[in-house]
Amino acid sequence: MLLRDCRNTLKANNLNTNIKTSTLYGEGGLVRDVIRQPIDFELQLYGQRVCFQMDVPDAAFSLSDIVPMASAISDRITGAVIDKFQSDGAQISCEKGCSACCSYLVPLSIPEVFWLEEIILGKGKSTSRQLMRTCLLAARSILKQKPPGMYSCEAGNQAEQRTVDISAVADWYSNLKIECPFLLNGICVVYEQRPLVCREHLVTVLPQLCRKKNGLARAMDMPVRVSTALSQLTGELEGKSTEAVLLSLIPVWCGENHHRNDRKWSAVDMINRFVQILKDMSSESLPLQA
Repeated sequence: MLLRDCRNTLKANNLNTNIKTSTLYGEGGLVRDVIRQPIDFELQLYGQRVCFQMDVPDAAFSLSDIVPMASAISDRITGAVIDKFQSDGAQISCEKGCSACCSYLVPLSIPEVFWLEEIILGKGKSTSRQLMRTCLLAARSILKQKPPGMYSCEAGNQAEQRTVDISAVADWYSNLKIECPFLLNGICVVYEQRPLVCREHLVTVLPQLCRKKNGLARAMDMPVRVSTALSQLTGELEGKSTEAVLLSLIPVWCGENHHRNDRKWSAVDMINRFVQILKDMSSESLPLQA
């Protein structure tokens, strides 16, 4: 899948894929040459028009296949947010190498769970084993506690659905003091493939304040959250309520739900609906408050 904005072409390695103009690569390697359909759209962000052009393969996609494109769109949106705030004199503290927020709650959309499991397994035997072990140790700590609301990884349990207070869950998770399993020697080993909520978490305070529970490190408001859009798309495709999985529970949850990534949809239909969700969010977002 090739994603471009109206002014600059985003290279394939920025999408974290090996997809080229006329050849589709999948989990098992080279699949086939494919016909591509262009999908163009624009989002209104802070009164500015941000344009996108995508070449979408005429192929069947699983849930995880849409994540690289979603990540690239998220990067364009966060880039527009950073440009806006910096033009207003703000300084964004977040950058590669900073790990100040890497013990925060990281809820993943279902496509990201499958995608990140693939990333873990592709890291090489030693690193992959270490990441899996760290995830499982963190999962053990999490599952010993009782999270508020329905926010665990129990497979197929649709018997009861309740509204989850995300702030209460975030506070509960913070008290567990669990460092992100992807943080090895202070470095994020999946930075280029990091979750959408990590990409969309931006602050203007000193990194030291991110480690304190004093409210000074409140994340900036995003006009469009791609993470939310991807969760909505997944719910619509599967006919389920919106779900999220704690990052540390990736191996446990995938072990019980792998069949959900076997299902396929038309890539063009998936992305057209995803784009419409993003456009609806853009039109509903409020102007930036001074």
